[in-house]
Amino acid sequence: MQAKTYIGWSLAASIGFTLVYCTYSENKEDGVTWSREFRAVYESVGRPLWAACVAWVIAACHYGRGGKLVKSFRITTLKNADCL
Repeated sequence: MQAKTYIGWSLAASIGFTLVYCTYSENKEDGVTWSREFRAVYESVGRPLWAACVAWVIAACHYGRGGKLVKSFRITTLKNADCL
C-alpha cells in the first residue's frame, strides 16, 4: 500500500507542478505564443488533470496517507478556529 501512496503523491505533485509552470513560456515577457493545437490540448486536458491532483490530495489526507501535510492542516485549522 505504501508504494501506491508514493506513486500517487509523485504523480499528483509532478502533474500539478507541470500544469502550473508550463504556462511560463507564454506568460513571460517576450514569451513564445502557443500554437492553436497546443493551447487546445492544454485547455481541454489541464483542468481535469488539475482536478485529479486536488482529488488525490483530498483522498490521501482523508484516508490518512497525507503524512506531514495532514498535521500542518490540523495545526492551521486550529489556529484559524480561534479567530472565530
